[in-house]
Amino acid sequence: MKVARADAKDLDAGLMLLGLLDTVSGGYYPSDAEGEDDGPLHFDSEDPAHLAQLWKRLSACFDAAPGFQGRVIFGAATLMDERNEVIDPQDDCIALHPRLTAALEDSKRLDWLADTANTVGNVQLPTEAVMANMHSLRAAIDAAMAMPANALGHEPCADVCARSPGMTG
Repeated sequence: MKVARADAKDLDAGLMLLGLLDTVSGGYYPSDAEGEDDGPLHFDSEDPAHLAQLWKRLSACFDAAPGFQGRVIFGAATLMDERNEVIDPQDDCIALHPRLTAALEDSKRLDWLADTANTVGNVQLPTEAVMANMHSLRAAIDAAMAMPANALGHEPCADVCARSPGMTG
């Protein structure tokens, strides 16, 4: 799912709203400026002047980044949706999904293999894939992966690995 991404102004407005809600829910008056004495200490939800001040502060949040609440909330909901596999659903904190963590580790492995300075040497790929993609090892790997199984008369890796102790696909 794609949703509009919140920008810095949206996040600032969200934090402004959070601070305002924390202030009022804690029973304090929503002053205009942090640390300034521009009103009573405690918020009275029955006082029309207090409610007018609250609305003034709420309007300032909404005017700071119109529509921010949708972008912030739907952005978080999209990231946390288990179907998108971005956030680990088993972790109590926000952490990458295990599939993404594994993909990052695979990327590090590929970078190491592609580095001509590694001490193991070059990765063996089908000559056709390498010759067609001399500019990029990644492109050569992509081309090799796109080849049909046994295109070059080689056994599939899984068959070879199954017969080789310690090897995995």
